[in-house]
Amino acid sequence: MAVPTDLNLPERSPFFEKSAVNLRRIYVDGMHAPAPKSAKLNASVAKLVAANKADRAAMGIGLAILPNDGNPYFGGSNDDRLLSVASIAKLALLYASIQLLADVGVIGCSNGLADEGDYPQKVQDFVKGVQLAFRKSKDPELGRIASEDAIFPRLARIFDLKQFLQIKSKTRAPHMLAFNEFTGGGMVEPDDVGYKIRLISAVPSSDDLASAWCICDVGLPYIQALLARSGFGSLHGNKPGLWLSWFYASAQVVQKIRAGRKRRPPDKPLPDYLATLPEKYRDAITFDPNKLKMTDNTPELDKAHQSGFLSGHVATAVGLATFLTVLENRQLFRGDNYYTQEMLQYFSKGKWLASGFRGLGNGTFSEKVGYIEDPGSYSDCAIVRSTAIEQARSSPSAGSADAGVGGTTTWIPVALYATARTYNDGLAILTALGKDLETAAADNI
Repeated sequence: MAVPTDLNLPERSPFFEKSAVNLRRIYVDGMHAPAPKSAKLNASVAKLVAANKADRAAMGIGLAILPNDGNPYFGGSNDDRLLSVASIAKLALLYASIQLLADVGVIGCSNGLADEGDYPQKVQDFVKGVQLAFRKSKDPELGRIASEDAIFPRLARIFDLKQFLQIKSKTRAPHMLAFNEFTGGGMVEPDDVGYKIRLISAVPSSDDLASAWCICDVGLPYIQALLARSGFGSLHGNKPGLWLSWFYASAQVVQKIRAGRKRRPPDKPLPDYLATLPEKYRDAITFDPNKLKMTDNTPELDKAHQSGFLSGHVATAVGLATFLTVLENRQLFRGDNYYTQEMLQYFSKGKWLASGFRGLGNGTFSEKVGYIEDPGSYSDCAIVRSTAIEQARSSPSAGSADAGVGGTTTWIPVALYATARTYNDGLAILTALGKDLETAAADNI
């Protein structure tokens, strides 16, 4: 079937804008505007670090405040130090998944795209149409991904194309495209479960193997291209603010993911939405680990954490604060609140830093944690929308979380690489730090 050449292009996507977005102006290069407030906030962070140097001096710490009007401002300690952040880097996978959902949704509404033929034919036409649109991007890396089937995202595995392509193109809408939620029986590998279910396991539950399954559908080349294009891959010159280099699984496990899709017993076939498609649309993207693009920098580790395996999942405190600020301000998806909300639903509701808060009140909390065991390294970052932070300022010892005054205050704490011998030690460090960061936020609003 013919694929239309006049395709809808997602012009609000970073891949299709005229130039890459410059995020440095938000918090990097000393532009922590408004300057007087940033200076005071930096002093507050320095004070809380000095209060417990043993636990905090080597950490990457950031604190951003997002006022209801005016520019956000930031204070930090070692905030540009590149550190291994373990599962926090799964935010890169989540970001890429939602950006792909947004972009493919727009392209999929192109007039005449995948309207004819049976389901396998529609899928093939649809994939070809998305590839053609990607090749029209301003970004050469996305064009390369579109031109190589081996590394192109597995759209039929990620999205519920069965439902989406039943709708004629002239009546489709971008928000009609959704992640696959298949939950049928007969699975040989848990990888057969729908993409949304695996993404929930990967991000809020921090399951490493589920992350590997998801990365094998989206592809590290796409994830890295998005981080580079959007600016997070080079927030500090050639040093990233957020980067993902590996699968969260060994090369052997990743190869088994591919093999599991190919060698299946007759009594456990692939689900119909995949079984009827050519192999290249349902195969895994494993990619040669030796060809993966690593960062140009090795993360700074203490002597207890010199394993090179950790270097694939890295970030800086100011990089994560920038990422969460752009997300919260509805700028990550260029003002589209639908995709912002789609992304936020995968965050946790509050765990480590929040356990020390006194004034969270009736607010909401969007968090992502990461830790490495034996010996322990613990990291946390969050968007805090507090309705009771004024109480923390007026009465630091107050225990009632409902008595906050004033409106909602949004602030972003980031705490990276707290080293501890046990899980409980790491939790204690972050709980105490969260309490002090809350006070610093309250004192600087």
